[in-house]
Amino acid sequence: MRLALVPPSKLTSEQLPLYEDMKAGISAKYGAFTTMRDDGTILGPWSAWLHTPKLGTAIWSVTKAMTLFRHLPEVSRQIVILVVGTRFRAAYEIYAHSAVASTRNHSWVTRWLSFESRTSLASSIISSLKYDSPSKKRGY
Repeated sequence: MRLALVPPSKLTSEQLPLYEDMKAGISAKYGAFTTMRDDGTILGPWSAWLHTPKLGTAIWSVTKAMTLFRHLPEVSRQIVILVVGTRFRAAYEIYAHSAVASTRNHSWVTRWLSFESRTSLASSIISSLKYDSPSKKRGY
């Protein structure tokens, strides 16, 4: 199930501050891929966070903090994101981070990690973590 997108014209007073903060952060940071519709509707994972603004605000805060404290080299980070996105079939994540890798002179990442190789690599990594699915181990 996909959550409906929330256009700016339909934002509640509780959603608006989160929307404005995410819009500013997303616009400043992500130019390699489409993050908003022409009407200002936010796309991707950020859109879902607007449905529950208190939770969305917490997730957005963590996202901003993780952006400040990166420890992996950028190439490694993009590979990890693509592998995990592929494992969980996160189409927007794969689309967005393939674009990021390509624009940062890491296009070899997306060539090397074809869909099939990302899927195979994701399976290997996930298997090495000793669980098949988060839902089986965590009760989700």
